[in-house]
Amino acid sequence: MPRTIRLLLFVLTVLIACQTNSSDPQPRLFGEFYVRYLAPERLLRAEATFLKGDSIATAQPHAFEGGVAFQGSNMNARRLSDKLTRYQYEQLLAYPEKARFSFKPDPEKDPVNLNCSMSPLGNFSIPGGISRQSGFTLLAEGSRLTEDESLVLRFADPNNKASTIILKGPSKSDRHVFQGKQVADFAMGPHQLYLVKKKVTARDEERITAQITMEYFSDVLEVEVQP
Repeated sequence: MPRTIRLLLFVLTVLIACQTNSSDPQPRLFGEFYVRYLAPERLLRAEATFLKGDSIATAQPHAFEGGVAFQGSNMNARRLSDKLTRYQYEQLLAYPEKARFSFKPDPEKDPVNLNCSMSPLGNFSIPGGISRQSGFTLLAEGSRLTEDESLVLRFADPNNKASTIILKGPSKSDRHVFQGKQVADFAMGPHQLYLVKKKVTARDEERITAQITMEYFSDVLEVEVQP
């Protein structure tokens, strides 16, 4: 599903909650923001797209004359075929637990600073390996999840067949136990495993309705699937 459509579906729910009985509603700004960090490459990526309108039915793609900044640096503006402008940022650097998007919806007012944060993943292991009968235990630094966070385990066997397990927050520790039935269909033998920590938050502020998605991709771990 195109991102613009997903954003429209998201803001519809928020709009229903925040709309008033005003007969002359002011145009509303809607934004969708992504922050993604690839630990093996030390690569940080960010994206932002905007819509503006009196209602969800009239909202149209929106761009800023002054552009959009991420971590204080100007983002590249890319015009897409559907007239949507996507602001993009890419840089090799250490993972920043705190991130900030900045933009000026009104040239006469101060810029909007949209802050977001998520702690990174650290070292992780599966002591004793993976058993299709009894399951496995994952120990992963930084995987104590809040309510709006999740942990995705992505496995790939030697034939590049992918399998996924999703753990939703909240969780009380960095130790997670998985049942045998969750890996019963996995092929026997070596697999590669990497983790994705994900956080999705919704904001309904005075000057913007926003959805922010943060993702942290871990290094790869070699694991063995046993009977």
